[in-house]
Amino acid sequence: MLNYRGVEEQEQERERELVLSPNPAELNPPEDTSIPPQPRWITCLTSLPYTDLFFSGSWDGRIGMWRVTEDLRRFELVRWIELGVRGVVNGICVSEVARRGEEGVRVTVAVGTEGRLGRWKTVKGGKNCVIVLEMGRE
Repeated sequence: MLNYRGVEEQEQERERELVLSPNPAELNPPEDTSIPPQPRWITCLTSLPYTDLFFSGSWDGRIGMWRVTEDLRRFELVRWIELGVRGVVNGICVSEVARRGEEGVRVTVAVGTEGRLGRWKTVKGGKNCVIVLEMGRE
């Protein structure tokens, strides 16, 4: 048989489970106030077909090039690609190109002052533009 409790009883039990620290960090901050860099939200993600590479964009105006490790359990950063423009990276398109015997990768990036799906983040001084980068295969 199921035991149904009232809403008030459930709330009282949750309050009992929550134990506040007698010395919270908000009241007594640590001596070292330097905060390490925090990752930003990923706003777009794409991969280079048939490879272990993928690209991520965020609202810091740069793209991360990542590789899947040999054991297929982690990602490792290959390099950061600086766009030279402030804004939210809203889209990335990656394709392989071959010209005169040279192989490479073309990365097309859409950058905007705000996110593609809403105004949840607006970059002041940002720019709406499309950037095309060509990189040699390494």
